Amino acid sequence: MEYGARSKTPKVKKGESFSSGSSSTVIIGHGLAGRETAKMLLASKADTSITVIEANDYYESDICGPKSLSSPSLYTKNFSAPQYQLAIEGVEYVTAKVLDITKKEGGDGYSVKTSTGASIPATAVVVCTGFSSGLIKPAVGSLWEDRKKELDEHRKAIAAADNVIIAGGGAVGVDINGEVLGMLKPAGRITHVVTDTVLMTPRHSEEERRLVTERIEGFPNVDVLFSDRVVEGGGKDAVFEEKKKYKLKSGKEVVADVYIPAFAVFDRAEFLRSTEGALAPNGRVAVNKETLMSDKLFNVYAVGGCADNGEMSSIPKIEAQAASVVKNLAHTLAGGEPKHKHREGLPWMQAEVMVPHGDWGMVAVDGVPAVGKACLRCLGFPLPCLLGPCVAVCGVCGTSCKRPVGSGPGGFWQFALNMGPFGPVLGKADKKRQPPAQNEMKRE
Repeated sequence: MEYGARSKTPKVKKGESFSSGSSSTVIIGHGLAGRETAKMLLASKADTSITVIEANDYYESDICGPKSLSSPSLYTKNFSAPQYQLAIEGVEYVTAKVLDITKKEGGDGYSVKTSTGASIPATAVVVCTGFSSGLIKPAVGSLWEDRKKELDEHRKAIAAADNVIIAGGGAVGVDINGEVLGMLKPAGRITHVVTDTVLMTPRHSEEERRLVTERIEGFPNVDVLFSDRVVEGGGKDAVFEEKKKYKLKSGKEVVADVYIPAFAVFDRAEFLRSTEGALAPNGRVAVNKETLMSDKLFNVYAVGGCADNGEMSSIPKIEAQAASVVKNLAHTLAGGEPKHKHREGLPWMQAEVMVPHGDWGMVAVDGVPAVGKACLRCLGFPLPCLLGPCVAVCGVCGTSCKRPVGSGPGGFWQFALNMGPFGPVLGKADKKRQPPAQNEMKRE
């Protein structure tokens, strides 16, 4: 798809189109959150047209970001796809960056201004832009071919590095650590800078954090610097510069060839900055936690990692948020108030359940309800050991029957990634769909 172009997927059969209504809904972003919202809104048969604005001409799976570094073939095959292969019939797509959202003069609704100079009218807007995270999330407005070249260059730099700094000790940092370890040359090292006294976040139990910390500290070519952070030389973007000096808060100086930030930066809803109070202090969209509507802009909603709703960013949470927004749109597009009260998806899940590190993994079961914990901790992972004489006494899971940690979960995660297309979004990608013909697109 040509950058800045506007296209429409083949129309659904006559009489089946639900997007020719008197109102218009603009969804900003076509990752998991944007696509699920568009799909659910279309299925709801709401009397509204649906336009999706996406800055990149491709989709890239967030959950597979660290693995994309070490597995170029899997990146192209399983972890990414052109946006047109994920397009939903009956939804209009615009490839552009959103610059600003302003209220229409003398009437309801908004004008969504894009990088192409267009102003797209909208009765309602759903922001699904996610967040930034250095190397493992692409830049806004990038092209798929450029992204593949960029990742290739980064892989070469990591493979040649004497030292790689990883800044951030959460699940993403742990995952990146495991992938980078497998990419280093024999003499290569990792300096992992962590603000806390152990790896992972307090969302995980002390025991789970201890297990992960011991795992990573056990590698002789990994130096973990706790209670510290990079204050000079780094930042929110990855840096590839030989023998660059980085200053830490403690006063230490680290020389490295690669710097990888492994933390979230909420800077992808800046187009709301012109409305005072529309963004929370952390950069996320300030929303009512019951309705998921903006605190300042009526009929503007947010779904996923860009929403300041107190929820972690995960697939079950995002799907539940999208469903709640669609239900409230049914009321507000008809001229009413949002009536549906959002319920968090899988409220017991407050931390990453799968924590991979190379060929090792941990299923975080301490936050799982009692029944699920019993299945995972007492019966084995991923298959129960109650298969009797069909398996050896110790089972086939390759891990402890008391806690799913080790090569069993790690191997299961790798198996899932290799199966592909991976994930609820790419699982629906139409790999046979051809790019839209040039005559089917028009410039904004």
